[in-house]
Amino acid sequence: MADKSNIIEIDPDGDVQLQLSLGEDDNREFLVLKVASKTLTLASPVFNKMLNSSFKEGIAKTTKGSVAIPLPEDDSEAMTIICRALHNMNDLVPEQLSTTLLEEIAVLCNKYDCARALMAHGNVWIRNGLDSSPSSLDLDKLLFAACVLDIPAAFAKVGWEFVLARGERIIDLQVGLPALFPHQILRELDNMKDELHQKLINALETPLKAFMTPGQCPASQRVVLQYLQNLHRSSLWPIGPLSRKASLSVILTRIEGLAEPNIQTCEIGSWCMVCQHNDTPKFKEGILKTRQEILNARPRLCLDCLKSEKQTLREGKCRIKHE
Repeated sequence: MADKSNIIEIDPDGDVQLQLSLGEDDNREFLVLKVASKTLTLASPVFNKMLNSSFKEGIAKTTKGSVAIPLPEDDSEAMTIICRALHNMNDLVPEQLSTTLLEEIAVLCNKYDCARALMAHGNVWIRNGLDSSPSSLDLDKLLFAACVLDIPAAFAKVGWEFVLARGERIIDLQVGLPALFPHQILRELDNMKDELHQKLINALETPLKAFMTPGQCPASQRVVLQYLQNLHRSSLWPIGPLSRKASLSVILTRIEGLAEPNIQTCEIGSWCMVCQHNDTPKFKEGILKTRQEILNARPRLCLDCLKSEKQTLREGKCRIKHE
């Protein structure tokens, strides 16, 4: 049975017809995008080489005045959005995309090397994606899109949210992400997540180290026991497994609800770790301070540094400010 074609005239006078498959069976339909070669070649070095060279597409355009280019592997919806954006049909370019569609657009932008021309739209798509309270899986795709579309500010924001939300090792994502995603970026994000986890663990352990010294009185021992019980009730103990399972955002939320131990002085006197305090020692004070430091820090993840192994930093060419 003959294939059926649907035509979208992005440029009614266009001299290129991009043929996109809408199905895989014998009755599949095709979507044809009528576009301008000049627009494609200005935005994409790949299309420029294809249409202005001795390639068959270039020869056909030169001899016939127009050319049809089959693109059976490309996502039709993603390519339609890309072509409309390149042709400044902004009223037909959606501001909100599913993260799956955004990922498809990023893949095609990488394939045709036209990410620079989509940066403004990419910023809007990623910002709106973050505003819609994305799941961990959505953040994976937003991070991929920000990286491939090469948008440093969006990457820094998504990367921070991603580090906070991810519980498992980030490097394990390389199995599910497209092969073109730089794996060194995942490793760097893992390092950042591990450092912040360790900072929180150190804060949780500090009160224990202060009160678990030799010769402590019964009051100190009771305080330590209460503190451990409170950690356990808040799902913050055991500390070791905590760092491997829970995300930073979950740990930060649990810390906020952590109860103080009920501290009672003993009869021994001023040498005791409990009794030597003029005021009742506050276990949570240092922990909450560390928590707030992490929330305020919001590390600036520099996409240029990650891609160039900090060569751009040494040359002063990073596109975001380093503090």
